[in-house]
Amino acid sequence: MHQTDIFYRDELVTGFINAFSLGGMTGNALIIPNEHFEHIYEIPVEYGHRVFEVLQKTAIAMKQAYSCDGITTMQCNEPAGWQHAFHYHHHVMQRYNEDGFMNKMLDKVIVPKEEKAVYAQKLKRSLNSI
Repeated sequence: MHQTDIFYRDELVTGFINAFSLGGMTGNALIIPNEHFEHIYEIPVEYGHRVFEVLQKTAIAMKQAYSCDGITTMQCNEPAGWQHAFHYHHHVMQRYNEDGFMNKMLDKVIVPKEEKAVYAQKLKRSLNSI
């Protein structure tokens, strides 16, 4: 199976473009373990380390590919912690000065697959240069 929104995959983790535009930021990424773990309490250290390695590279690639002013990462656990998808995942979001992100954070807009593919290609090219 080949998905156009995937920009990274190895034996432990996958990086792909989020289906939702969070806080007005289209092209934000998710890093997930390939094996199912519901939240941070369960994820083995080996997977956690790899998630962080890919998260860091993705943040660097995103800053370069999107020419953004900063990066926000977020990982939520349980409904009270704002977890909506019950598979461990870590968000990587591009940020721009005065982007109004926090005011828009609750707006979730579905992003078309074709648009996600464009962002995935940008990150894939940038990751290959790191």
